[in-house]
Amino acid sequence: MKQLFAAICLTVFAGIASAQIYTDNQLTARMAEIEQNKKMAQLTQKVIDKKVLNDAKKQAKRLKKEGWKESPGSLPMEKQLTNMLLKRYERVNDFPVYIVTESSYKADDQRAARRGAKATADAEIGEQIAAEVATSTGLEYNGAADHKDVLLDKIRRISKASIRNTETVLEIYREVNGMYEYHIGVAYSGSSAKNIIEKAQNE
Repeated sequence: MKQLFAAICLTVFAGIASAQIYTDNQLTARMAEIEQNKKMAQLTQKVIDKKVLNDAKKQAKRLKKEGWKESPGSLPMEKQLTNMLLKRYERVNDFPVYIVTESSYKADDQRAARRGAKATADAEIGEQIAAEVATSTGLEYNGAADHKDVLLDKIRRISKASIRNTETVLEIYREVNGMYEYHIGVAYSGSSAKNIIEKAQNE
């Protein structure tokens, strides 16, 4: 159990990097993380809460040493991390209650850095929904060998066009070499994600 949680924790801040173009390797990495999240969700809520609280405390301490701090008006870093992790691991009927993604962005203007991080985190939602579908064993693909890839592409396209209202669950920043770097985590309703999947299936 400790090894499982440690492996999951390594993925939490893997997103603290510039946004990259989608690749098959990224899909594979997302799928692996989702499988870990599924295993985490099988633990009792008491165990999850304890481990998330401990990890959020450690992560906040490390991030502060690296120069990260809370955005003005936001919750304390440890509380933000706790909320984000709990949302990430919450699943019902093997589907996430929230789709959670993170992204970083650098700019010489603080507002531009924040907007860039939020926009790229929002853009990652479609990729995360596609990865959830890719790990699912309960979907039908109409018997076509390539239909699954077609469905994933439809999900990405529909997500890009329709996702607007995401909840910011993590907002931290730091100044590096005269530039501002923002790291933002967002959560998107799992029920809305299901609607996107259904729409893609019916096209």
